[in-house]
Amino acid sequence: MSSVFLLRRAAKTLETSRASLLADGRWELAGSSERATDCMAALHSSRAQYLACDLRLADGHVRRLLQQLRRLPQAPKVLLLSSCAHDTMLFDTLADGAHGYMVECERGSSLPQALSQLQAGQALMSPELARQTLHSMGLSRISLERAQALSAAQDLSPAIGSACEPEQAFNELTRAEQHLLSLIALGRLPGEVAQLWRLASEDVGRRISAIYGKLHRWQSARNLDLALA
Repeated sequence: MSSVFLLRRAAKTLETSRASLLADGRWELAGSSERATDCMAALHSSRAQYLACDLRLADGHVRRLLQQLRRLPQAPKVLLLSSCAHDTMLFDTLADGAHGYMVECERGSSLPQALSQLQAGQALMSPELARQTLHSMGLSRISLERAQALSAAQDLSPAIGSACEPEQAFNELTRAEQHLLSLIALGRLPGEVAQLWRLASEDVGRRISAIYGKLHRWQSARNLDLALA
């Protein structure tokens, strides 16, 4: 049974999350807290594999917590819980190291389901996040006609864009991933992309998760460049 630590900014949502996990029966509750400043010692000792936390916390933003988590020998995977898909802090927090997110107000969303998806190496991405990823990494958006072609799914050549030179060391995205970001940015759902590319929807979710991993390394490299400038 996988373990999860809950970090919620209000007692009511914390209790609701606890009840949801206990009712599901697949998750061990490793600990919980309502404040980021008080949870690091408990989180470290709990050895939780996953951290489900609010994007906006009562005592600060989760990005500061992510910086502290990077110092742990085995940091938990982080699932962000947001009340809005268009929160202005969501992209930056995902780029800083969070592994996925869940919008709690969306129909059909549930914490156990979102954690299970993360456990399976899958993630979601909204059109706005896809557009921000392309823009942040200096990549151009591919046209719908080219991106939806069956061959686009297997194009492993480097991603292209006006701000991404081929020799740039931290441009890890492939053209297939650029095609995927373009399709999502244009409003295609993962299931629709799976149909276009004749893939399982789970495979599309894993590809999105891999993009987040590369975005983490991109952001870390950019932060290092800024620190050395």
